[in-house]
Amino acid sequence: MSKPKILVVADKLDWAYHDIARFIYDNLSNDYDIYIDFVRSHCNIKTTNVISFFRQFKERRKHIKNRFISNDNNYDIILYLGFYFDKYFVESNLKFKNKFWKSKYVVKGIYTDGIPPQGSDKGARDLKTFYNIHAQDADALVCGSKLIKDKFKDIPNKVFYANISFDENIWPSHKIKKNIDKRFVVSWTGNPDRQFKGFYTHILPSIEIAKEKYPEIELKTRFSGPLKTLHEHYLDVDASLIASNADAGPFSAVESCLCNVPMISTNIGMPHEIINNGINGFIVDRDVNQMAQKIIELYENRDLLYKMSLRVRNDYLRGIGNKDFRMKQWKNLFDSVLKKHNKI
Repeated sequence: MSKPKILVVADKLDWAYHDIARFIYDNLSNDYDIYIDFVRSHCNIKTTNVISFFRQFKERRKHIKNRFISNDNNYDIILYLGFYFDKYFVESNLKFKNKFWKSKYVVKGIYTDGIPPQGSDKGARDLKTFYNIHAQDADALVCGSKLIKDKFKDIPNKVFYANISFDENIWPSHKIKKNIDKRFVVSWTGNPDRQFKGFYTHILPSIEIAKEKYPEIELKTRFSGPLKTLHEHYLDVDASLIASNADAGPFSAVESCLCNVPMISTNIGMPHEIINNGINGFIVDRDVNQMAQKIIELYENRDLLYKMSLRVRNDYLRGIGNKDFRMKQWKNLFDSVLKKHNKI
């Protein structure tokens, strides 16, 4: 008996959605025939800038080379990791060729928080209009965190929660030692230009407030770079700071945990499920003064920082970082959609 065919659609190569597609492909190919494609592979983006033109041309060739698609482009399920992939690119006149993809059933992903979530049509100002514009044609919705799932539980489609775990083998546990130096390093990684991350509005101001009391406090950032060297960023980091208000992740939360670095984070996505407040990190309001105060608290209390560092990696791996737990989430989603329509 042939396995169900599932196409996972990410936005572009080596971005967060591709990490999710890789996880599904690497861990569920025994149960399903998994294929991957990229939205950017089907976009005709015009530019008069010669450098940009050749960069886009090279990127498009790279995308096509790294796709794993079925010869007939017919699938049992298409999973759009971004719920807007099938609409946004058409309406933006980018000639998104979704006509090449045919499937019996459609699943759409919601991996940013908020009502409406990031990427929604401008008219989707509440849950009802979001559903009418983006979700009514989906057989299921998959959310990147428990918090997001709870917000969409009243949508008529069945709503699931699924995300990924990181390969702990490529994230060596850092040696934990009690920091008694005056120097205190706070980490932030990601794209600073995404407003919901709060880098300019919350991260920088909270660091400045903390530095007014202890000038030895410093911010260490990484905006880009290869995954294989990312763990090196955390070698001299004492704590990480997260100020997002619309994240299923962020993946920086996982990076911190695997490197034994406790978080100070807003109550979102993965931090909501990882942090036991005051035990292995801090959950804070999206308030610069409160963030600064927790930085100061860890600066002054190195025993607490040390105890948090000893716990946070194992707490993550025993919980949402468990690969089997994440695999079961995806299998439950796919099997539920297929069983609903008597396909398995």
